[in-house]
Amino acid sequence: MEFPPRLPVDLEREIFETAALIHPATAPILLRVARRVQIWIEPLLYRVVVSYEQSPILRAIKSKPPAFFQTAVRHLCICSMSWSIEEALDVVRVCRGIVDLALTDQYACSEVLDALADTHVRRMAIPLKPLQVDLTHQAFASVTHLDILDSVEVADSNLVANIVGFPSLTHLCLNDDIPWWIVHSVLSQCSELQLLVVAWSSSSDLDLYQWAKENPVQDERLVIVRYWDFWSDWEEAANGQSLDHWSRSQDFVARKRSGDVQKDRYWLDDDSYSSYIRWLQ
Repeated sequence: MEFPPRLPVDLEREIFETAALIHPATAPILLRVARRVQIWIEPLLYRVVVSYEQSPILRAIKSKPPAFFQTAVRHLCICSMSWSIEEALDVVRVCRGIVDLALTDQYACSEVLDALADTHVRRMAIPLKPLQVDLTHQAFASVTHLDILDSVEVADSNLVANIVGFPSLTHLCLNDDIPWWIVHSVLSQCSELQLLVVAWSSSSDLDLYQWAKENPVQDERLVIVRYWDFWSDWEEAANGQSLDHWSRSQDFVARKRSGDVQKDRYWLDDDSYSSYIRWLQ
């Protein structure tokens, strides 16, 4: 027997959804409160999907209609070897409403891109080298935030031309020892670009400091960040447990423009910046 709501339905729904989003561990319990609550909460269980071996979505897509996943799944990360390409494609084909996608090498293939062609992904983290495709592919048409996960080499002369051709791109993240001429070319040729983040791994202090010392670029849109575990950071941000590097970098640029941060500083994290200054001395 289901008891009628004691609060206005809209308010009751907001309370349950907020509780499930802030405290995800409570969601399975909330599902049992009432049928109407299950209808509200169950899609939130699939709001963020990560390709763990026993991911519930692999079972759910066999029993639920595609329309359920079209509105439920917003963030999709296929980042381990647990799924086959066929399983990845099965998930992508039903998750038509995803706005945030992250892929590792195995899944960065033309088949997955083709399956994304009629979606409206806005944020994408993907290695480009395995793809060997033209970056004008329709899957990139709506992408505003792009993380290029592999290193860009001097020989990648077509990268800048391809990036300039992205119709919606406003935020770009490149990794590690990116040649400065590419940084300069991207900033000078991509007039719509609001932010260029260069992300370095935690294991290359000396290389990073030497690279930063050679910086010939003076552009407030450039931000240098450090990362320790990209995939963990991605999942935490998708679940609302932390700010992603886009939000933190955007705030950093805003503080530079307001005068709260030195104009010639490009390091996002205070500790990394302090270590770099000590190294220079």
